[in-house]
Amino acid sequence: RLMQVSLHSHQGKIILKNINLQIGIGEKVALCGPNGAGKTTLLKLSAGLIIPQHGATQLNNIAITSKNRNQLFPVIGFLNSEVDHQLFCPTVYEDIAFGPRNFNFTASEIKKQVQAAAAIMQVEHLLQRQCYTLSSGEKKRVGLAGLLAMRTQVLVLDEPFANLDYQAQLQLVQILNQLNLQQMITIIISTHD
Repeated sequence: RLMQVSLHSHQGKIILKNINLQIGIGEKVALCGPNGAGKTTLLKLSAGLIIPQHGATQLNNIAITSKNRNQLFPVIGFLNSEVDHQLFCPTVYEDIAFGPRNFNFTASEIKKQVQAAAAIMQVEHLLQRQCYTLSSGEKKRVGLAGLLAMRTQVLVLDEPFANLDYQAQLQLVQILNQLNLQQMITIIISTHD
């Protein structure tokens, strides 16, 4: 995965310039820096949510463009730091199933993927719960389950440990390490901590 980008704001201010970054399959990478340093912008570029004005973001040597980025969303999963903006279906089951359903998985595949992703993220007991009733940690795990249900190969996580207590942080680190080691999922995390 290779990124060579520059990005300007609407006012012409340079936000990111001359970023050259290559992340290999199965790597874990942390982008560290203070608030406002551009970590989220860089993550959104890497996930194809933003298209750069100069340069290119590539996945497997294919440039991510506004025309092909929707096809890449099952490959690259982005977890927003404000996970409330990401969960929008009434129940946890429906939210995890949303991606596979929209990428034309069969009904049996959807059920299988939802169950498997919920088990990995340890949220099986929440499948019938309303999303708005979940704790911050539960919402993050449900958001990640939704990405895993699409068989995502790259997880791009914006401040995944924010607003979690120490125990929830350790639990999430353990799950992410297992995904990386056992399934070779590439993980890119931003943090100011």
